[in-house]
Amino acid sequence: MEFYTKIKKMNFFYSDKYKKCVSNKFCNNYIIYGNNIFLKENSILNILKLANKFNFNNTIRIMVDNTFKFEMISNFIKENDLFIKKKTIILTVIKQYHKILFKNINRLINLLNKNIFLIIKSDKLDKIDCFLIKKTKIQVNLINCNTPIGIYLHKWIKKRIKELKFNLNYKIIKLLCYYYEGNILALNQILKIISLISLTKSLNILNIKKIIFDQALFHPSQWSESLLYGNYTRSIHILKQLFKNKYSPITLIRFLQNDLLILIIIKRFKQNIKEILSINNYYIYNIRKLFFNKIINLLDNKKIYLILKFLIKIELMIHKENNEKIVWLHLKILSTF
Repeated sequence: MEFYTKIKKMNFFYSDKYKKCVSNKFCNNYIIYGNNIFLKENSILNILKLANKFNFNNTIRIMVDNTFKFEMISNFIKENDLFIKKKTIILTVIKQYHKILFKNINRLINLLNKNIFLIIKSDKLDKIDCFLIKKTKIQVNLINCNTPIGIYLHKWIKKRIKELKFNLNYKIIKLLCYYYEGNILALNQILKIISLISLTKSLNILNIKKIIFDQALFHPSQWSESLLYGNYTRSIHILKQLFKNKYSPITLIRFLQNDLLILIIIKRFKQNIKEILSINNYYIYNIRKLFFNKIINLLDNKKIYLILKFLIKIELMIHKENNEKIVWLHLKILSTF
């Protein structure tokens, strides 16, 4: 335990910043937290590369769930291997068991030694967790993998295009932020495509728009927005893409119903628009807040009523007739409202 008790340091990093910082100083304890699966998995891959450089080559993944016991860790640590002394443990914390692990973090630390490289992956990390970690007096790097939004997304794109070795101007980055906020995986894919195209073509706002449109992996929320804006051509195009990607009609219906519910709430309490849009329960990203602020003045109660009425008709059709072809045809009709 002496290796740990001498050290009293917690370092906080964003997922796009930690690589440069941690490469200078070795640390074998990491907590990766946040709501973005892509960023968390990408961070783990990079940390494992670092661990491998220091010969931590034997890795075990343990789920902290209803079957978890601390003996699983101690048994792995105690396993005798003449050739492999250094080991990596990745603990994936299931949401409802989050507190169980962090309340017993001291017990976990007592099992470790200098030959163990620890990675904890969790959906969240609060002030109490940080306090409990600090009390253990270990050196730990905390990596924030929450989905970047607003200015942080702009910075993430700049960092990523630098890694991919090409340049984009401010307007193009702003355009990418508009289309991909909340979807880092798709954003990363489109940046890779743009980086390849940049080798043979100059990039401007028009051809970037074409690339985005041609490569688009549309989301039901985009169909809902186009429909409510009255952009019939775009909403039908998105609907066709969602059909090709085998989305369930009920998924589309639920997204549209949710948007309509938020609009009804905003219309009812107009003086509290900002407050309603900031409620975490609705999971509204900045790009969607802009949408709701704009659409509230464009969409009247009559149109909301007609859309809801038609949605009920489609949902009854799904449960009674079970004819997907007719359901998709009615979704196409709805897209022209």
